[in-house]
Amino acid sequence: MRKRGGRKSASPRFCLRTTFFPRAPPLEFKFSLLSGINLLTAIFMVVLGMVAWRLSRGRGLALWMFAMGEWSLLECFQLGAVGIPAKVFWSVIEYLGTLYGAVFYLLFALEFTGLERFVTRRNILLLCIVPTLTLLLAATNHWHHLIWADFTAIDNNRIIYHRGIAWVLGVLSYTYLLIGIATAFLGWSIFRYPMEYKMQSILLIIGVLCPWSANFLYLTNLSPLPGWDATPVAFSVTGALFFYNLFKYQFYDIRPVARDMLVEKMPSGILVLDSQNRIVDYNSAALCFNSIAGENCLGNTIDTFFPNWDNMLQGNAASDNRLEITQNQHHLELNISALHDPNGHLVGRLLIIRDITERKQIELERERLLTELQQAQTEVQTLCGLLPICSHCKKIRDDSGEWTRMEAYIQSRSDAVFTHTFCPECLEKHYPGFAPKMPQNPPQQ
Repeated sequence: MRKRGGRKSASPRFCLRTTFFPRAPPLEFKFSLLSGINLLTAIFMVVLGMVAWRLSRGRGLALWMFAMGEWSLLECFQLGAVGIPAKVFWSVIEYLGTLYGAVFYLLFALEFTGLERFVTRRNILLLCIVPTLTLLLAATNHWHHLIWADFTAIDNNRIIYHRGIAWVLGVLSYTYLLIGIATAFLGWSIFRYPMEYKMQSILLIIGVLCPWSANFLYLTNLSPLPGWDATPVAFSVTGALFFYNLFKYQFYDIRPVARDMLVEKMPSGILVLDSQNRIVDYNSAALCFNSIAGENCLGNTIDTFFPNWDNMLQGNAASDNRLEITQNQHHLELNISALHDPNGHLVGRLLIIRDITERKQIELERERLLTELQQAQTEVQTLCGLLPICSHCKKIRDDSGEWTRMEAYIQSRSDAVFTHTFCPECLEKHYPGFAPKMPQNPPQQ
């Protein structure tokens, strides 16, 4: 280590004791305005974390706030500590909040955007591998100087850290990667959620950009106060915006609960498509209709999983409709609702899918029973019953008591078709002059 002005750096033996903490360096503290600002920020972030822990169902936000509070508090100690060894001592502990805070921020973004299924113990452990290794490297920096290559003391009890390759990979690259991914998820929610949730997401992104902009100025030595990392203090802006969201919109508590209760628990499948018929949201029931893998669903067109649906939707582009289709031997009822922006432009579609296979089977069974019943009634009327016939005119009395000609009665109860002619005896008896001219066997009809 070196100080400006040619002073010798501290001995490696002193750094070893500082790193593993068998005996902490002298805790001489020089309070300053910057230390006070960081202390107030730490208190504010811890209070916000406690409120978030109590009000929100997920824990990502609360853990993130606690990590930022730890970062601010240890930055307060680092600023007030006198001497490079003491400052390095507090910087190592400060890395707990710095490194794991990015992980907690990503967990919060996943929970807020409805991707809680990715917040698993396995994924959390994987995300913590790099921060843990980086923290160990910081604690043993005196052996390899991979995190901090050197330190330079400047005025007003501040130092400049000369960082090594492990810091670039483990701190700068990894934490900014997680922050970028999490911010992208929040940005995605701006286009995914209704207007009230869009405002929440915009405020969240503004709150996140403030501290990381301050951190960028610190890392590039563009800060007006060299050696002072204003990132924790900038989190006070983040905290204020988050408090506003918590009490104005009650965000992060209502959204996941409402989605689980109203969408995930619905027996009907729900698919939300954009204007290009790409899947942008779905519930668990929708995955059952065609064995869709959820992780491969988002971003793909509807035709990927439901062939010919794209053409069907194009034919019902801008209107609401109700269709019945057959998919994999299942009868489905498809309700299509067009989604429009405030200007009336089509931005997507909402598809509600219901499996009506059982209802269709019941309808087919009912039609079959009705057909059999009608056939049975016809057979009963045709084959059974005593027929009162007039001995003189040969009319038949029907069920209502009316006397009907025999031909009409039989024809109404069968498929028989009648023709009229003369038998040979009647022809000879009544029309003797025509007997040779009339055919004896008229053509069948």
